[in-house]
Amino acid sequence: MEEPPKPLEFDVAQQPTAPEEHATTATQPTSTQQKLPTDRPEVVRRAWALYDEAQHGTADKPLSSTEELALRRQYLEVAAQEYLSHQAARRRRLLVAGATTGLLLLVGLGWVTWVFLNRPPPPIWYTFASHERGWALHKNRKTKASMSFGTESNGQPYGILTVAQMTPEDSTSSSSYFVGIITRNHPVDVSRYPWVIVYVRGEGIPFARPCFWLSRDETWVGPKLALHPQWIHYTISLSGFTHNIHEPGIGWRQAGQGHPGVISNIEIQAGLHVNDVSARGKVFVGPIIFLPAEGNSMPAG
Repeated sequence: MEEPPKPLEFDVAQQPTAPEEHATTATQPTSTQQKLPTDRPEVVRRAWALYDEAQHGTADKPLSSTEELALRRQYLEVAAQEYLSHQAARRRRLLVAGATTGLLLLVGLGWVTWVFLNRPPPPIWYTFASHERGWALHKNRKTKASMSFGTESNGQPYGILTVAQMTPEDSTSSSSYFVGIITRNHPVDVSRYPWVIVYVRGEGIPFARPCFWLSRDETWVGPKLALHPQWIHYTISLSGFTHNIHEPGIGWRQAGQGHPGVISNIEIQAGLHVNDVSARGKVFVGPIIFLPAEGNSMPAG
């Protein structure tokens, strides 16, 4: 009676006692094979599967115990090689995924940083809500004028420049009179603001103009604004202001056009180079707003 076949076991330490030539070649361990993870459970399970598939796919052919042991070891090594290949592929996938995630995080962080650094600044408002300490009358000594304040029905405060008579300081020249209302010294950087909005209206006085002071000897002057009985808001590009410099012994001179940077005072002028010396009446001044606009496009409204 034939003995029943022994159960399949993957004992990597078992060696054949009488190997044939081809079996001896297959079972001689090398330095690479000795490092194979043949003792891992998943490798053993895979070797079982390979061995089972091979047994079902071949004709019945008796094998010697040496051949069968060599065959088992062969499948164990094949399964171990597959395991190493799968692990290497997994590491590559993880490396690629990690690099991709890191790149996306870097791009995202760069975008957030760019948005943070380039976000438009908030508008800067100059109003007459705190007019007692925020605004002052600016005129030459002989000119008769006054400053007062009012409030619209909607609660919006405004300033009033009343000009009774503009008189030059030098009776032989008409080039030394000025009058306006001006903010007190408060430096502010407007370099990132492409537009300024000025609300004005007038009674008797035909024109007014905005003027930004950097110091007593340096100004940025805007265009003349026509005054009407009803409120009008003018949207003015800051890039078109005229740069003026006062030099000792020479006087005021134009130094080109451009965009103001840091300014110290804002004035609404109604005197020299704005109106004739004979002009009389009132200038009403509402909010003055420095407005950021994306892409330097003109703001709506």
